[in-house]
Amino acid sequence: MNQNPRPIVVVQIIWFALLASCFMLLVPLAVALESEFQFNFSMTFWTSLIQESPMVLQMVVMACVVLVISQVLPNRIYALARTRMNRAETPTEMDRMRALYVPFIIRCAMTEAVTLFGFVSAFVFARDSRAIVPFLIVSVLNYFRIFPATLEKMNRDLGGES
Repeated sequence: MNQNPRPIVVVQIIWFALLASCFMLLVPLAVALESEFQFNFSMTFWTSLIQESPMVLQMVVMACVVLVISQVLPNRIYALARTRMNRAETPTEMDRMRALYVPFIIRCAMTEAVTLFGFVSAFVFARDSRAIVPFLIVSVLNYFRIFPATLEKMNRDLGGES
């Protein structure tokens, strides 16, 4: 009897763990700032926040840059791995999995970084737990966009042929 999980299940577990870690950042933030989370999307809140702490705007810019890089860099890494694999005489199943897993995990880690920028904005610069909300929403939406439903979807998401 084969006790090894299917390759896609392993990736889905990693995906879920990284997604959950975004929400785990809310706990130390709430405890340290002793505040309740509110979803305040009024422009006056965000305008005053950026005026009082310009570093928050810089964190937004850096998060956007990382988000864009998270879409480009893993695709390039995957293309390089596929080229290297195509040159190999007999690529193993492990070579094929590694070619998919590494860029996917890099993409997930960079998506996590967006939430970390929000955490730093809320904790260090704004001292207000609401500042993490847009970063968290963007990260969660990106996580659901890149959900590894199948190996074929992972391949397509990383720029591979269908």
